[in-house]
Amino acid sequence: MPIEDRDWPPTDDEINAERNPTRKAVLVAMRSLLTGEPAPKPINRGKRSVVALANQAGVGRTRLVRGALSDLGDWMDRAVAKQDAVVTPQEHEWNKKLNAMHERALDAERRYKDAREKRNELEQVVQALAEQLQASIRNRARLQGKLERLEMRSMRVPSAKARRS
Repeated sequence: MPIEDRDWPPTDDEINAERNPTRKAVLVAMRSLLTGEPAPKPINRGKRSVVALANQAGVGRTRLVRGALSDLGDWMDRAVAKQDAVVTPQEHEWNKKLNAMHERALDAERRYKDAREKRNELEQVVQALAEQLQASIRNRARLQGKLERLEMRSMRVPSAKARRS
């Protein structure tokens, strides 16, 4: 089958039959990204694109898009499209459920972010109230001390009537 019509990951036989070391590296990288065996580079984990393929194989993206390796870039695009295509009604339902769960996860992340922001605002309010409470406690203690001094002074000073008599 001509390479232009292929839409599956390269097999061991196809990889071993390739004589050009650069093309062979691209085929190995393509299989890695499409099947996960051997594990792709950590930076590419989960990505299946021509850019990820170029990164995985250690070649320039331009060579896979417009250059001598563009047939392999096209092969990668077809294989990714085939893997992403919904084939059965069950897969269609799974995709619907996956999309719904994805939306729920995004919504949960938004609500979590909002809750964190609200918590931070409340912490600032509590901090301000605590500072006001401390100021009130200091003022009360100061006023209590003044009141006690005035009471002591009033006990020591005889009243005006007592002095006149």
